[in-house]
Amino acid sequence: MTFIGCQNSSSELSPKLIKNNKGEIYISLVNDYFEKTTFDLTNEEVSQINQLLIQAVKQMESDENITINLNDYKRQYCAYINPKGEKVVHVNCLCSVRGDAWQRGYESVLGGGKCFFGGTINLSLQKFSDFYTNAPK
Repeated sequence: MTFIGCQNSSSELSPKLIKNNKGEIYISLVNDYFEKTTFDLTNEEVSQINQLLIQAVKQMESDENITINLNDYKRQYCAYINPKGEKVVHVNCLCSVRGDAWQRGYESVLGGGKCFFGGTINLSLQKFSDFYTNAPK
């Protein structure tokens, strides 16, 4: 008897560094965000984050009267469990990075205006909140 196993690729853990169609790393999954209880993201969860991020950016553009092209940003997804037991991801977007340190740990940036923005995505509730750009340069 032969058994062939199939695992849905969307439920597989995502790689820690995700490349765009140009072969450039544009998303880093970092788990050192403010010493929270962290978890590893699956491919499906990364896809959900990407979709909710598009909605969050549209809302932020409207609220702040700005234009954001997500293709111009490196992203950090910091996944953790909140006190209610919900899966939450802090999203950190950076239009300018030096070197590859952003790929290994959370980058905190002061100022920079719309070059740096972030917010929170609650995967359990499929909602986003608190998306805003950094203080002006």
